[in-house]
Amino acid sequence: MHRSPWKDAGQDSSYRLVSGPVPTSTGGTSPADANGGAAASVVESLPRVTRTVLTSGVVRFIVTSMTAAEPISTSFTASSTADEVLQGVDLTGVRAIVTGGSSGIGFETARALTAAGAQVTLAVRNPAAGEAVAETIGTSTGASRPRVQRLDLADRATVMRFVEAWDGPLHLLINNAGLMTPGLERTREGWEMQFATNHLGHVALAAGLHDALALGATQRDGARIVSP
Repeated sequence: MHRSPWKDAGQDSSYRLVSGPVPTSTGGTSPADANGGAAASVVESLPRVTRTVLTSGVVRFIVTSMTAAEPISTSFTASSTADEVLQGVDLTGVRAIVTGGSSGIGFETARALTAAGAQVTLAVRNPAAGEAVAETIGTSTGASRPRVQRLDLADRATVMRFVEAWDGPLHLLINNAGLMTPGLERTREGWEMQFATNHLGHVALAAGLHDALALGATQRDGARIVSP
C-alpha cells in the first residue's frame, strides 16, 4: 500500500491519501470490487476516515490526522522567577502539597505559593529540616507558615501513611522531590532507589490522593498535578 506524505487539506486539518488494497481489522487486506462496496465498508470502519473515492476499481480514501495543537505561548522565560509568575495571583483557599519542599526548587516553590496565599504542606523526608524551612517561609512572607509532614517516597508505607493522614480537598500537588544515586541502590522492597523515589513514589502518592484531588477539583477550576 502506498501512503503519500501528510498534506495541508486547507480546512483546519491534515490528510493523507491512501490507495491500494484496503487494510482490514485482522491485519490483512481486502481488494475493491467493481462497485467498491466490500472495500468501502471496511474503509468506513477505520478510525478517522472521512471520505472514500472509487477510481478504476481501486479504493482511494482520505484519513485525517489529529488536529495540530496550538503551541502554548507565554511571556515568561527560563530566567523568570516564581514571584514573577505569581504576581497578581490570589491563591487564598488553595491547598497545595510540595514534595521535597525543604530545599532547592521545592523551597522556592513553597515560599512563592505561601506568599500568594496558598495553604502549603511540605512533604519531606526530614521533618526537622522541614520545620526550619517552614519557619523561614512564614517569617519572610508574613503569611501562615506551611505545615510539615514526613514523606519518604522510597518507602511505600510512609506514602500510605501520608495519604491516610490527609484530610479534606487538595487543589495542587507538586511532585518536586527527586534524587540521583551515584551507584546501584535499592529500596527495602527491592526497587532501584532512584526510580522508586522519582517515579513510583510520586505515582503512588498521586493515586492515593485521587479522592482529595477530585474534591478539590469540584471547588475550583479543576485540580492540578505538576510533575517536572
